[in-house]
Formats: sequence, structure tokens, C-alpha cells
Amino acid sequence: MGNIIILDENTANQIAAGEVIERPASVIKELVENSVDAGATKITVEIKNGGVSYMRVTDNGSGIQKDDVALAFERHGTGKIRTSDDIRTISTMGFRGEALPSIASVAEVVLTTANKADPGGTMITVRGGRIEEQSDMGCPLGTVITVKDLFFNTPARFKFLRSDTTEARYIHDILVRTALAHPDVSFTYIDSGKEVFRTPGDDNIKSAIYATYGKEIADALFEVSYKDEYASVTGFVGNAQIAAGNRNRQSFFVNKRYVKSKVFVAAVEQAYKTFLMKNRYPFAVLYLDINYEAVDVNVHPAKTEVRFSDEQALFRTIYHGTSNALMSKTQRHTGSKQISDIIHREIKKEALPERHQSDITRPNPVKDHPVEKTLSRPTFEKQEPAPSFVKPVEERRQPQEESVTMKPQGL
Repeated sequence: MGNIIILDENTANQIAAGEVIERPASVIKELVENSVDAGATKITVEIKNGGVSYMRVTDNGSGIQKDDVALAFERHGTGKIRTSDDIRTISTMGFRGEALPSIASVAEVVLTTANKADPGGTMITVRGGRIEEQSDMGCPLGTVITVKDLFFNTPARFKFLRSDTTEARYIHDILVRTALAHPDVSFTYIDSGKEVFRTPGDDNIKSAIYATYGKEIADALFEVSYKDEYASVTGFVGNAQIAAGNRNRQSFFVNKRYVKSKVFVAAVEQAYKTFLMKNRYPFAVLYLDINYEAVDVNVHPAKTEVRFSDEQALFRTIYHGTSNALMSKTQRHTGSKQISDIIHREIKKEALPERHQSDITRPNPVKDHPVEKTLSRPTFEKQEPAPSFVKPVEERRQPQEESVTMKPQGL
């Protein structure tokens, strides 16, 4: 008998979960992206103990039809693509059909959902990859997914988790970026019963930045808007005052998908090269709109790594977009400052008494003479009269007349 066997479905799901689900933040990312794909306009995320013991995601999306609820927990069960040709033009956040079965294989998942095509809602409980209960129930349109006891059956994974505070920070970071990727969706984040942030969902990027990063950041931004033959880039970059000692405040999105790209980082920091000191990194929230066929998102199950058809062209697009925003803002600031200085001088001049004004405007031939300025002594010493060889301006300007001696004529 040979040694090769086919792994059972539960074991295969746990292995797949090792790539898809690294920590509680991975669970939140997958569930929130499913809510976005369902057309939700309001998404609420609640966690406890850094998400290890409790996570819940509530949305008002389209929900899941009753006949599809159990299939959603099967590996590669998805309603977002049909054939391999669809992978080249993916517009949804998820498409692999691995998220729910991977989560359910290493935790307890309770899902309640209602779709307008069904008369009522459905509830299903899955623990360790096995369906324990499924029943009908009344619930509003949308979906609520509760995840408890993450990694309860994989202690090796559980012991590598960080503290509750650190895991909560990872969740916060991924939710901020998801909220920025979808400013048309209202996100509410609650940690241990306390609301951390809430975005308005008004489809305004700056409003989302204000809600997630605060007023200080929102008031120090330069708008980016640039388009060339390869792609278009929009968003905001920050001034030097809000630069940080790390890149945590840099978020890049490709067709509304948050990605990690060295090309983005290099292009932005090259544009800032003359604006920032060494080891200071700019604030940046940039959105790249590009043809779906020019980018490959099917690189890693986490879907944060992507490949571009022309990285040189991408670099130029990001660099010129960022550089133009910085230069135009700097020029406007310089011009405004010059105008302000002129107005300030004129106001100050008009406010002076008339006698002082005349003293200021009256020319002084001696003091204005270049030779006198060269020979003048410091102001703390007593000033001496101008040297004799320096003649007044009026005297030098008039030509000297020859002296003629008139002699009396003799009789």
C-alpha cells in the first residue's frame, strides 16, 4: 500500500487557513470585504479581547439566499466568478471562496442572514469546519457573522498571537484602510463596547480621513489628481509637519483594493525627496484607477500583493501625480505669502504719522551715496562727517563754470 493519501476536507481547510487567516485582523478583513461585495452601505465591527475571543460583523447588504448558506462554507464556494476568464477582470474584493471555510475550520462561526428573495432569514452554526445547526429565523435584510474562540483547535497557531492590545491595533489598521478604500460606506468600529471611530459614508475621501485620522491630519493635506495614458491617480498627500518616522500612514489602493506595493512607496518618497529630512516618511492616501487586465490580484490568498503589467509606467504615474500636488501647493503658498507681505507693508506705511512718512521718503544724498555706505562706521560709534573728498550730489551734478576776472577798461 502506498504512502500518499488524500487529506480529508477539515485538514485541508486548516492548512488553507494558515495562508488566509493569520490573526484576528485577517478574519475582519475577509468578512468586511464580503460585506462590501454584498453592496452594504453600513458595516459595524465589534471585537473583544483583541478579537481572539469575540468578533462580530454586521451589514445591511443583500444577504445570502437560504439555499446558498451551507454552500458558502464549502471550499471554493463563491458567487463572484464563474470561469477562469473572470479572474482577468476581477472587480470584487473576494473571489477565491476560501474565507468562510477557512475561518470556520479554526473557530466557531454563527451566521444569520436574510435575502429579499426569501420570506425569512436563516441561521447556521459551524464549529471546527462542521455544521452543528441550521434553522430558519426572523432577521432584517443583511448578514451578521459572529466568530468566537479563534484557533481553539490549533494551539500552535494560538500561541503565536500577540497581546490583545497589539491584535486590536492590527484590526484598527485594516479597518481604517478598508474605510478609506470605500468612503461611500459608513463604517463603525467598536472595541470592548467603546466606539473607536465612525465614518460618515458620504463618498468623500477627506471626510473618511478626518473620521479615521483626525482633524490635524485632515487640515494638512494636498490633493492629488493626475492622469496619463497608463492610469489615473487621485487622493491626498500630507505636508512635512505630519510626516512620521515610519510608513504606517501610507495607504495605496488599486481599483478600490488596498495593496502593498514597493513601486508606490518608491514613487511617493522620490517625489518628497527635497521636501523631507532623512528617515521621515510622508502621509499618503492614493487611489489608482487602472484597466483590470493591466493588474493581477491573484498572487496571494490575502490579495494584498499585486503585479502590474508595466511597473515603470506605474512609477511615473504615481511620481508625477505626487510631485505636481506638492509643487502646485508650494507655489500657491509662496505667492500668497508675497501678496500678504506687500499688503502688510502698505498698511503699516499708511498708519505712520505724516512727518515720519516724509522723513522716510525724503532722499538723503550723503547717506544714499555708495562711498559713504562703504566708509560708514558701526552704529554704536559716533558718526563723523563725510570726508572732504565726497561732494554733495547737487554739487557733483552741476558742471563747474570757469571763473572769469573782469578788469576795468581804461579810459
